Amino acid sequence: MNPNSSSRVKAQPLRTRLREVATTQILQAAEQVFSEMGLHDAKMEAIAARAGVAVGTLYNHFKDRHALLAALVDARRNGLIEVLDASLVSHKAEPFSEQLRHFIVVFLSFCEEKSSLAALMAEAEPSPALRKQKEAAGEQISQKAHDLLKRGFAAKALSVESMPVLHVLFRGMLRGAVEETRARPQSRRAPEAWARDISALLLRGGRH
Repeated sequence: MNPNSSSRVKAQPLRTRLREVATTQILQAAEQVFSEMGLHDAKMEAIAARAGVAVGTLYNHFKDRHALLAALVDARRNGLIEVLDASLVSHKAEPFSEQLRHFIVVFLSFCEEKSSLAALMAEAEPSPALRKQKEAAGEQISQKAHDLLKRGFAAKALSVESMPVLHVLFRGMLRGAVEETRARPQSRRAPEAWARDISALLLRGGRH
């Protein structure tokens, strides 16, 4: 066995981890710079400086601002799905009403924290790739909402016959809360308040 082979095996994961750390730093910096300067006015040099990396390093990771935005959208989508999954797991033993409330709070809190991303996506030029990313995010969120509602049916907190309608209503109410918060920040409602009202409406409408 080559004595150097084990060191090469160890070095590869280390390089991978370092690249992942650098990518995370760059995406965080890009999100900040994009939010401050706008997508089209943001300079790659400013993003590199904010991330604390050389401009050449930035270009080794991402060829341009649009590639950065695409990676940022994917990263935030994955982050949202992770926190929704964590909510579904950590509150599984609680009554369905509490599971529902926690899910809504987690979803709306994440969307509020990352609200600048929606503005960036609106500013970006429409493209098939960006449209696919939006569709993929919508499908994943829809599936998580569906998984949650199935627990309500299993617990007899919701009527099975209402499944298709409730799924549509639930997604619509979540989207409406996000859009309302974004459109009227001066009259912002806390995620907990939205969760209370959406939960009450869903539970009331989902029973016989």
